[in-house]
Amino acid sequence: MEAGTFPSKRSVFLAWSVPSSDGAVYVERAMLSLEFLPTNPPRVAPALMTAAEAAIYLRLTEDGRDIGDAVQSLDYLIRRHGLRPCRVGKHNRFARTELDRFIAEQTNRHNQTNPGDPAA
Repeated sequence: MEAGTFPSKRSVFLAWSVPSSDGAVYVERAMLSLEFLPTNPPRVAPALMTAAEAAIYLRLTEDGRDIGDAVQSLDYLIRRHGLRPCRVGKHNRFARTELDRFIAEQTNRHNQTNPGDPAA
C-alpha cells in the first residue's frame, strides 16, 4: 500500500461481554473512530504529536520531501499562518485538534478567496 492511499479515519467496532450479579451476561457494543498518520504501515495519530508527526499528519512530507524540510515548513506555518503549538518542556508539540482546526481554517480561507475553484 502506498503511503497516503488509505482513508485517514477508520471506524473500529468493539464488543465485549459484561456479567451481571443475577448471572446474566450482557453484550456491550461501541463504535470507535480512529485517525491515522499517512505512514507505511499506517499508525494511529496520537492526540499530541511531535513536529515530525505533525508534518506527516499535514502531509508536508509528500512527494519524497525530506522530513527536515517538512519540519521547517511547519515552523513557517507557526510563524506566519497561526498554527499554535503547545510547549512540553523545551519542545513544541501539536494537538491533533489544533491541526484539524488549522486545516479547516485554511480550507475556509481558500474557499472564500477562490469561490469558483473546482478544486475547493
